[in-house]
Amino acid sequence: MIEISKEAVELSRKIIELRERDRKKIAYLGKSAKPALLLLERLYNQPFITANNLIKKFLKLGVLKEWGNRKRNRVFFYEEYLNLFHQKE
Repeated sequence: MIEISKEAVELSRKIIELRERDRKKIAYLGKSAKPALLLLERLYNQPFITANNLIKKFLKLGVLKEWGNRKRNRVFFYEEYLNLFHQKE
């Protein structure tokens, strides 16, 4: 039980660090920063999303990655966030 609690605390710390790192990247988007921050917050509940203009900016910043190589119905994911749940220390 204690080990699980420690893992949960560590995961929470990593999520907070990731969020702050990505928020700093987004701050450079100028007028797009406000909607970009809203999208970032949404990614914590739904780490896979479909394309729009902010997605292109997130790809350029390295926040999102593309899943597969489709021409239509492209899917993007928040890789660093998802990886936090699969790390073993």
